[in-house]
Amino acid sequence: MAMASVDDAGSGLDTLIAMRTATSTEVVTDDRHEASKMEALGRLVGGLAHDFNSALSGIAGCADVALRHIEATRPEREYVQEIKDAAMRASTMSRKLLDFGRRPAVAMTVFDLGELLRSLDAELLRLAGDHINLRITTSRVPSWVRGDQRQIARVILDLVANARDAIEEEGHIEIDTALETITRASEGRRRFLPPGSYVRLTVTDGGSGMSRETLERAFEPFFSTRAASEGAGLGLALVASTVEGAGGHVEVTSSEGEGTSVDVYLPEILGPDPTVDSVAELGGEETILVIEDDRLVRRTLCDNLQHRGYRVLDADSGPTAIQRSQAFAGVIDLVLTDMILPGMGGPEVVRAIRAQRPGVRAVFMSASFRAETTVRASRLGSDRNFIAKPFEEEHLAALLRRVLEVV
Repeated sequence: MAMASVDDAGSGLDTLIAMRTATSTEVVTDDRHEASKMEALGRLVGGLAHDFNSALSGIAGCADVALRHIEATRPEREYVQEIKDAAMRASTMSRKLLDFGRRPAVAMTVFDLGELLRSLDAELLRLAGDHINLRITTSRVPSWVRGDQRQIARVILDLVANARDAIEEEGHIEIDTALETITRASEGRRRFLPPGSYVRLTVTDGGSGMSRETLERAFEPFFSTRAASEGAGLGLALVASTVEGAGGHVEVTSSEGEGTSVDVYLPEILGPDPTVDSVAELGGEETILVIEDDRLVRRTLCDNLQHRGYRVLDADSGPTAIQRSQAFAGVIDLVLTDMILPGMGGPEVVRAIRAQRPGVRAVFMSASFRAETTVRASRLGSDRNFIAKPFEEEHLAALLRRVLEVV
């Protein structure tokens, strides 16, 4: 069966969002029927996103393996890197699907917001366009925050897209980050934040601005000043939802004819241990049991882990993994498993293996990003022992070392 193109998938997403928008404006006479209908649609969306992310994981994994074998001077390397980058960018589409289905993402990691912003530089320039002067300024010191890195990246991209759309001809957009301390004496917009240290991201444009009435409704779901054909009006509502999910807050100031400024506040946290080696060098000699039913994803996972020095056992289902554990005479240090497997789920498999091998550590993967996956994983460890597909190989390497080195 032929796969739909990214453009086709984007069109389908627009159709789904349009369906939800239309539904939200109908006069509903049966609330239970409406809730049931939207729940069914949400489940459909979640399933589509899961399958889409599984496919992207295989593509990104193959690209990682190929990049490792292609010399830096070879022209082919640039194209393989483009394949991987495109796969990771495409994963943002599934994030939108999941936001549509109201299934919150749970891929929480610690990262430098300034570094994330710098990594988006080229994409932001393309997004802004040639008619807009884009200036990016980041703090000179690391700005460590905890959140879903891809969702925060999407927040930045969405804010810049909104700013671009507010500029009719030539204009400017400024993005900057800074560290800010909020005290009890703070006033104005800071009154919504508890005292503490924050990383502030500000996106300012010289566009048309908003009237007082529009500003008061800016965070309403489905509210938009655009024509119906130009979008569903979920922008700032989703931005606020994502930021609040990371413990932060969003404030907007705007005046007609004077532009708009959006401040995103995220709690500052302690950064990674500076004694840890470079992520690119992270590896070990422990034994890891990989449980993944997708052949391509399993193959690339095992290849990358073996390259980092690990001894790897693999299984394509829960029952097979339990059998492998029983038959293996050595120590299994960690189980790396997908949450959804044929026959039995990842948490159930881990429970069975721990009955054989008490204390074995576990890291869970999922392409669905559903909140319940983290809840189920947390019952067997920590929600930090979870990584969302598709993921960067380096992110998985860092997570494995953190879990393996916990005393």
